[in-house]
Amino acid sequence: MRDGKDATMKQLAEKIKADQQKEIGEMEPIAERLDSAPNNYKPLDPADPFTSKMKASMDGMMQSMPKMVADPDMNFNMMMTVHHQSAVDMAKAELAHGKDTKLKEMAQKMIDAQQKEIAEFKAWHDKNADKM
Repeated sequence: MRDGKDATMKQLAEKIKADQQKEIGEMEPIAERLDSAPNNYKPLDPADPFTSKMKASMDGMMQSMPKMVADPDMNFNMMMTVHHQSAVDMAKAELAHGKDTKLKEMAQKMIDAQQKEIAEFKAWHDKNADKM
């Protein structure tokens, strides 16, 4: 957003950055606790349901990345919409297959927040389609 000019996109970028810093702070103690827990996640096993959903989410995000345009605000908007949707998909995988209560709570919060932001991104995009 260094090159962006739109106040709405800058405000969303600042909010996303602050939210992600908070999430990282909340996840660090969980990650430390889970480091010593038995591992039920099999990241190299494509048959593992959580692994397959994570891979599908990442593949979908990469395939859905928009072509860049001249306007940095529009680029940020389009890339974050795709990025947030991937995060929502991953959080849903955690809800479906995760075992840790705290992570599942965080996943639901992420779904709620990021779906709201996706709607904001889409509304802004519709109003600013001329920047394509």
